[in-house]
Amino acid sequence: MLRNILKWSLIAALPLAASPATAQTYGLATSAPGGLLHALGTALSKVISEKTGLRVRVQPFGGTSQSLPLIDSGEVSVGMNNVTEFDFAYNGTGFFAGKKHPNLRLVGVMVPYFFSVAVKKDSPIQSIADLKGKRMPTVYRSQKIAGLLFRATLATEGLRESDLKGVPVPNVGRGANDFAAGKTDGFFFAIGAGKVAETSAKVGGIRFLPLSGSGKALAGMHGIAPKTFLRTLKPAKRLVGIVRPTQVMGDYFTLIASTKVSDDTIYRMTKAAYENKNALIKAHGAYRLFQPKGMAKDYGLPYHAGAIRFYKETGLRKRK
Repeated sequence: MLRNILKWSLIAALPLAASPATAQTYGLATSAPGGLLHALGTALSKVISEKTGLRVRVQPFGGTSQSLPLIDSGEVSVGMNNVTEFDFAYNGTGFFAGKKHPNLRLVGVMVPYFFSVAVKKDSPIQSIADLKGKRMPTVYRSQKIAGLLFRATLATEGLRESDLKGVPVPNVGRGANDFAAGKTDGFFFAIGAGKVAETSAKVGGIRFLPLSGSGKALAGMHGIAPKTFLRTLKPAKRLVGIVRPTQVMGDYFTLIASTKVSDDTIYRMTKAAYENKNALIKAHGAYRLFQPKGMAKDYGLPYHAGAIRFYKETGLRKRK
């Protein structure tokens, strides 16, 4: 029922196949406005459209777990997602247990993104361990990947959601709003997102909590989100809440597609991303971390045939 409602509302809002007299429009699924993924997807769709002549339009969802089944079915052409969730959806594991999505394909690894829990800058909370007993957004009903990554963050200190005073939310945006309204003591979000800067301004400043890099911490994190990693971020103007060198968790955002999108179309999209890093940076500064030669990274997950064709031409994948 819910899927049918989503399907027909999307079709009404943005037809994927235009009339014969007009060019086809390709939907690019992202998270809701305010999140980093939405901003990155908007930038990527702009560059691809300008450089290829393809009409690519962002289609925001409350959470990426909502868009993956629609990409698998071909109802949405492409999308941006992280490696962890793509892995779960394709293989039918994690919160997609028993529900494989065999038509999903990677197109290219785009940029790393980082996340942790933020608190008010003058909060007595100094570590993830200090969150025990505190009010925190939990559940993330429409954004399951956020809930999983948050649980992985807690696991670095051996905590579970049951150790908190949980405040259920549909997504990270609501979690940030609840924090700004004083309903919680912290919130989980991607570092560098516009919503983070907005929330910080509302509460007089925020500070992201550091994660431990001990062997025990890594084991806890990878037990929930095995493809994540740790990275130390230094203070920078665009990294609101990073007030000192801070170790946080990371994953990679990728461009993904349905096998039902033609090889030629995906080839052109892949080529446009690979050749236009400067244009991507101009559209969104986070693309400074984009490494074109790393687009074809092997995660043991399948790539779209159109992307493979381009990577073989450029030498990023071996010809067979």
